[in-house]
Amino acid sequence: MTVELAAYIALKAQIYQGHQVKINITGVSMEPLAQEGNVAVICNTERFRLGDIVVFANEESVLFIHRIVAINPINILTKGDHAVNAERITRKQLIGIVVSIIKGDKYYSTKHRFINRIIAHISLSHYRFWMKYGERRDCFQNWRIKLIEKFDALLYD
Repeated sequence: MTVELAAYIALKAQIYQGHQVKINITGVSMEPLAQEGNVAVICNTERFRLGDIVVFANEESVLFIHRIVAINPINILTKGDHAVNAERITRKQLIGIVVSIIKGDKYYSTKHRFINRIIAHISLSHYRFWMKYGERRDCFQNWRIKLIEKFDALLYD
């Protein structure tokens, strides 16, 4: 998702002032939870937890929506539910937390702590498996996507 620098600064300011901001989702990294054409509702938070779905920006101010799969005092490891690679970011890069996804005319909360933590652990396991076994990852990828789809069906259907 690419955002002009001025729009990025305005977005960040609105979120830090306590406003909820809606942005259109592009890309497939968070499927099946968030799909292209859905809308993410973002707000500011002081505390980020394992499993939270967050918005962050890279050096070129490109926005990403990923799930936190690991946290340490220096870095945060994020990964899209449908992505293979993970992104290591700093707390300064975090913009906000996704509190809900709008699909059509329905709002779906993303504040399911227990399910979010499970998905984060599955996603991190997938990343580690991929890093270790590379091309032999397809069997795990299919299993992981099916499991995440089942969790999403429980929560959002």
